[in-house]
Amino acid sequence: MDLIKILKNKLADSNKEEVWLKSYKNAIKVLNNKYIDIETIQQLFISSNSIEHFDSLVSVLYQDSKLPSSNLKSYKKIFKYSKGESLEGRSKKLPIKEFSIGDWIESLYIIKCWLDNKDQTSSLDSQIEYIGCSAEINVDGGMSDLKDIVSDYLDIYGFDNNFN
Repeated sequence: MDLIKILKNKLADSNKEEVWLKSYKNAIKVLNNKYIDIETIQQLFISSNSIEHFDSLVSVLYQDSKLPSSNLKSYKKIFKYSKGESLEGRSKKLPIKEFSIGDWIESLYIIKCWLDNKDQTSSLDSQIEYIGCSAEINVDGGMSDLKDIVSDYLDIYGFDNNFN
């Protein structure tokens, strides 16, 4: 995979190329390959809408990898849910609208910022489930952007860590 070529296509300002590459190299360095493989990191990297979203995701993945439940690899749900696929019973009654992996990463960023602002923490799994519930409930609700759905739900309902 030619990351430089992908970055040139991705970035309007090619001066940010070095910053993106530095961020990618940092992700490879800090994330344990027993927790997440390089190909998955590359896929998340390429899918990220901004460097802030990717860096935030790497931080959340790093924290998740240190938990006793890290062998569950909660991040894999993003790939399933982004396709609207069912996992562990989700979507049996209500479908999840398909949103890109980049939209899911951006929504995780929004939740992380919200939690940081409230001096709260949450597991990656709980955050992913929150996004899934928000997308599931709003499947016909008229909002088309996942980030808007999640932001709206955070404003109205806050964040409950009881999604596991």
